Amino acid sequence: MNAVASSQHVVGKAVQQFLRSLRERNVSPHTIKAYSGDLANFCAYSGSRKWREIDHVTIRGFLSHLYEKGLGKTSVARSLAAVRSLYPNCSTDAASAILNWSAST
Repeated sequence: MNAVASSQHVVGKAVQQFLRSLRERNVSPHTIKAYSGDLANFCAYSGSRKWREIDHVTIRGFLSHLYEKGLGKTSVARSLAAVRSLYPNCSTDAASAILNWSAST
C-alpha cells in the first residue's frame, strides 16, 4: 500500500497534506521522494489506525519493522524524521508519542 492508496485513512490524509506542503515550499525533489517512501511505509504499517491509536509502542513497532526489513540505522532515522514531521498534521496524542519516543532514543 502506498501513501496515495491509503489516503482514505487518517494517516494517509495527513501524509498527502504534508507532501503537498513540501511541494508548495519547493523542498528538494530528493527529500520529497525519500519522505514519500518513508511515509508510505508508515501508512502501510499503521493501516486504518486513527491518530489516537498511534502511541510509542506503535512507533517502536514501525521502527523494528524497518530494521527487520534490513534497513540501516540512517534509513530508519530518516523514516523517524519523516514521521515526526507529521507532527503539525496529527493529533496531540500521536505527536506526543512520536516526540517522546524520539527523545528517549
